[in-house]
Amino acid sequence: MAMARMQEARITRGTRVLVRLDLNVPMEKGRVSDDSRIVAALATLTALTTQGARVRVLTHLGRPEGKRVTSLSVAPIAEHLSRLVKASVTFAAARVGTPALTHVLDAQQPGTIVVLENIRFYPGEDKNDATFGKELAALGDVYVNDGFSVCHRAAASVVAVTRHLPSYAGLQLEREVAELSQVFRPQRPAVLIIGGVKIETKLPVIEALGPKFDAILLGGGVANTVLASQKYDVGNSVCDTDYLREALALTKKKEVYVPVDVAVGKAHEMHVRHVAVEHRPHTLADEALSINDIGPATIAQYREIIETAQTIVWNGPLGMFERREYQLGTLAIMAAVGAAARRGAHVVIGGGETVDAARRHHMVQYIRHVSTGGGAMLEFLSGTALPGISALTK
Repeated sequence: MAMARMQEARITRGTRVLVRLDLNVPMEKGRVSDDSRIVAALATLTALTTQGARVRVLTHLGRPEGKRVTSLSVAPIAEHLSRLVKASVTFAAARVGTPALTHVLDAQQPGTIVVLENIRFYPGEDKNDATFGKELAALGDVYVNDGFSVCHRAAASVVAVTRHLPSYAGLQLEREVAELSQVFRPQRPAVLIIGGVKIETKLPVIEALGPKFDAILLGGGVANTVLASQKYDVGNSVCDTDYLREALALTKKKEVYVPVDVAVGKAHEMHVRHVAVEHRPHTLADEALSINDIGPATIAQYREIIETAQTIVWNGPLGMFERREYQLGTLAIMAAVGAAARRGAHVVIGGGETVDAARRHHMVQYIRHVSTGGGAMLEFLSGTALPGISALTK
């Protein structure tokens, strides 16, 4: 069923609109260091304030687990937002359900924004508590969810609140669903690039998209787990030993590509050597070393496949991207993906480190869609119904 869209809502001057965003952005010394998620929300906020709505923003920062943690206050985020949006922005530190918050909201003028304190300071949020959802609903006349990256979590501000208000998808959420839905009908050849640490979260995506994609290129901890399942000794590498049987099953799929060579070393030392992955299992890294990146031969092989791709979906870095010595694989493949995007390939990327690689390599401007969700993107592409989206269906 289709989602109810924000454009269908009856919003007039003074309408109280409760907007769920995910402004869980990186912070350094109390300041926002990456505002891409805030920028992504501007279209929805501007559309609502232009109509004269009194916008009340619900968002979170970190994982305070239902407790008030001073360092996780969203006040700096509200301040940063005020510099990006034309409307007036106020931060409200008062708790939901208190006279102090009521006073702030009653004084709010049409066409302005009030950012409420970290929604995860409340125990009822993560529990999707019905009573807390009703308390949140009392703050608005209309509810808009524009936080795709929280839609895979059944939380009070995502699901419970929708049972008491007319509820709609914001502009960014609508775009996310439209772009990711196209992945299920890819133009061929189609390439899926999977990296990162946890193979558990990637397996459902590989199973769902595998039959529709021509190549699945593996890297990172996911590739390490597959190599370990084939009896290669991966030493101290990131590896999920609980999923060796499932990882071995991937090697039976003709569209799955495993690295043919790897970059090996100690995580915090500059010395790197490249080891070929021979056909018969052997030691790739001893117990003191780890596999931290794909090697040059693998880069060449993957780039050749990407050169002809018409659809590319990527989630997860291909190595220990935070270390300069092990950035090569991720950045080289990102360059190839960026080149494919420039020639017209439909490229979708997601996951924090993958997006960071695209920015560092100045490729974001060419990519069709940069998803704001990592886990939500994976669950959506695996075919799982996301609670936050289901709550908005007509």
